[in-house]
Amino acid sequence: VQKWGIIDMVIDNVSIKEVPRDCSDLIVNGNFEAGPRPLWIGSKLSGAPGYGGGYGMRSSDRPNTNGPRYLAGTYMDFSCYMEAPKFMLSARIRLHARGTDNPGSCSVSATNNQNGDACPQLQITETDFLGESYVTRVRSYPDTDSWDENAFNVFEFEFTPKLSGMETADMILWWVGFSKDVDIVIDNMSMVPVR
Repeated sequence: VQKWGIIDMVIDNVSIKEVPRDCSDLIVNGNFEAGPRPLWIGSKLSGAPGYGGGYGMRSSDRPNTNGPRYLAGTYMDFSCYMEAPKFMLSARIRLHARGTDNPGSCSVSATNNQNGDACPQLQITETDFLGESYVTRVRSYPDTDSWDENAFNVFEFEFTPKLSGMETADMILWWVGFSKDVDIVIDNMSMVPVR
């Protein structure tokens, strides 16, 4: 009910639950079925049709070449680093022309975004307890020589953490370095141990 600009509302059945942490996949809700927030931050994040049905996450109206960020330090259990020395980071990525559902494209072979045509890269920032940061940036689409505008493309990278779980205070996974003239849709993002 709204009266004189004041809204009355009733909220019922509110519960607070612990975010599940699981060493079999360090990315919580990587299929985005529960929506992108609060695990991800960035410009205009919303649900979008995902890979193979269900939901993915779309980031649109970006003011620059940076996309959404996963707040791994808040939701990731770094003790999982003890279980394996390496992790496979993977995701399904699709691009749309900015603000539309028309296909978007990029150049898989571009090594930087100087021409505004590079495919999204993942920036992994690990920070230790002294505030020292270690950055890994990777553009890795092993299944293709050219971007498929009409489908989700496979991103895969075998990641070896620079810090141990005991040394890691924070981590951010950030999609960066691609044209601001496209929207990115991400689905099935995972970080699984390689044993």
